[in-house]
Amino acid sequence: MFCLPLFFGAMLLLPPGFFAAEISSHYLSDKGKTIILQLSIGSPAPNTIIVVQHLPPGSNVINSSPPHNTYKKKSEKIKWLIKNPTSGNMAIQLHLQDQVDAGSFPATVRYMDSRSGAFKANRNR
Repeated sequence: MFCLPLFFGAMLLLPPGFFAAEISSHYLSDKGKTIILQLSIGSPAPNTIIVVQHLPPGSNVINSSPPHNTYKKKSEKIKWLIKNPTSGNMAIQLHLQDQVDAGSFPATVRYMDSRSGAFKANRNR
């Protein structure tokens, strides 16, 4: 009986965000010709973030910001390798030649958690 209140009391002393995911992501724009994926990067930020965006069949990439590292048209994947990111929000913009429908292109965000050393992946639809 005494251990449970002690456990919860100790949890209150942990810093804010201790149990929160280090990186969360969501689409600010997920249809049309411009796709925007926002990353919310916690502190401390990981050393590297890998973002893999799957594209709808037949999509043609015009450009992206930040510039992508690889684009495999055959497998319809575009990849960013973001080195030494800073904590806070970061937007990844992808400009396509043709319009796309919402939800037709999932993205995966992968990184190594700097607190636990565990490899993590988040998937967006």
